Amino acid sequence: MELPNVFNTINKFMLSQPNPDEVSEFIHCFHWRSKRELFDHEYVFPYHAFFDEYEVDKELGSHSAKLGAVYAKLACLPPKYQGTVENVFLALLFNHEDRKEYSFKNVVRIFIAELKFLQDEGKEIHVKGKKINVYFVLGLALGDNLGLMTWLNLVECFSANYCCRFCYASKDMLHRMIFEDPGLMRNEVQHKKDVVAKAVKESGVVEPSALADIEHFLVTENPFVDLMHDLDEGIAVYDMQHLLHYLIFVKNYFTVNQLNFALTTFNYCSDMTNRPPQLNGKRVKNKSINMTAAEMRSLVRILPMLIGDLVDESDEMWKLYLFLRDLYDIVLSPSVQRGVSTILKNTIAEHHRLYIKLTGDTLKPKHHFVIHYPQILLKSGPFVKYSYYRPEAKHQVGVQDAKATKSRRFIAHTIAIKEQLRFAYRLQSRKGLCAKLEVGCEKSTGQFDKKDLPSSFQNSVCFPVADVNGTIYKADVCVVTGGTDDDGPEFGIISDVFVNDNREVGLLYHMLSTVSYSTHFHAYEVRKVSKKNFLPVTDLLDYHPVLFH
Repeated sequence: MELPNVFNTINKFMLSQPNPDEVSEFIHCFHWRSKRELFDHEYVFPYHAFFDEYEVDKELGSHSAKLGAVYAKLACLPPKYQGTVENVFLALLFNHEDRKEYSFKNVVRIFIAELKFLQDEGKEIHVKGKKINVYFVLGLALGDNLGLMTWLNLVECFSANYCCRFCYASKDMLHRMIFEDPGLMRNEVQHKKDVVAKAVKESGVVEPSALADIEHFLVTENPFVDLMHDLDEGIAVYDMQHLLHYLIFVKNYFTVNQLNFALTTFNYCSDMTNRPPQLNGKRVKNKSINMTAAEMRSLVRILPMLIGDLVDESDEMWKLYLFLRDLYDIVLSPSVQRGVSTILKNTIAEHHRLYIKLTGDTLKPKHHFVIHYPQILLKSGPFVKYSYYRPEAKHQVGVQDAKATKSRRFIAHTIAIKEQLRFAYRLQSRKGLCAKLEVGCEKSTGQFDKKDLPSSFQNSVCFPVADVNGTIYKADVCVVTGGTDDDGPEFGIISDVFVNDNREVGLLYHMLSTVSYSTHFHAYEVRKVSKKNFLPVTDLLDYHPVLFH
């Protein structure tokens, strides 16, 4: 907070006014606003606490060590800074065996004491010679599904009779539930009774949560979801296994070799680094697809462009895929209108109904967790804004630190010291919040005259490529430039990238005319036009490049 411009940037973001018709930021949503009203202090900032375990060596190796890590992530940072790993702070590191021997609650008790202190007593900071008292309040407990069960001290088994942390749906009920039942939702009064009763089989509650000691944090009010395991390694895997088996071996629309050829020759966009691997015919036939979460997400995203033209438009199994694609569109959106929660609710219900009907399979726990998404969207905001993908990426820092030392004695201590040294260097070098901008070599603008650019870019420099906070913009990349309610989105193909003296990035692009939307391909048909236009990156409708096929 005392680093240059950090406090002012955060405070300005906290004071920003939301659009009443949109859901876009955690700090503007019901869950945080209801907590903020409990404090009279002027400066109260939210943060998220993330717990997960990871291996610092090969899992089956002779020097394998499994560590538990707790990270703190400020929820009050502007979006462009939240994806930076250095802004995810290591708060606690311990050996997995210690958790098993002494219990999770005892291992994290010192960390919990610090959280209580920051909330109750706050911290005095000095900004431009002025003393300011700031208070930090736990917004959400983050983690994967298993990690959340550990945080909340619920049963760590998804085959248990009550395995949902949001409601009391039994194992038999969740096999067929397609809508959330308000009458089954967990509440604080019943949770306290379950803690006293110690009847795990009847409630799924093991013992009091370590987080229950923090005032104003309710175990039953932690509206966070595990996107990666629920969708990428859950519903998407179930759907794609059934879908590809059906399309290839039942309907014979195409072969595995045709699909693999399409995968290898596809023109991937610049931000799709995790490209799906070629598929094994036997595994597809046995409904067993093996991919990472990021690769599965990429496959779901590009599938219509790979084989959509070979599939009958009236095929019901393809409609199941389209509902999955609609689901992805909503949960990955950085900002949505409030009414989208109802659309999400109906999309999930129709997807689950078709899944049961077409596959003959029952719904899994991960299907059930997703039916709670619509309410969580309204309570905590867009899921990608508080996703634990970035905290999980922090594991790699610890893994690399472990690889850099031959000793495995007190490895958690070694990693913790290296992390402290890194943070001390940041403090001494006075490095605050820095937006990432990397460019290639300067290039000529050709016949284009810079005088046609806006006044703020008159003295800019042209580059072939620019990396802006992890997103790559370069020639021939397609972006969403704008849109209207009547005509739909507008697209453009980048021709040149400009950077001005203020390190602002602008795009010169060929405009595309939107012809129509194809439901079957889940894509817009566009037509190239000769007209060029210019737009700063900050004015794009969506900063992510889109697939152009």
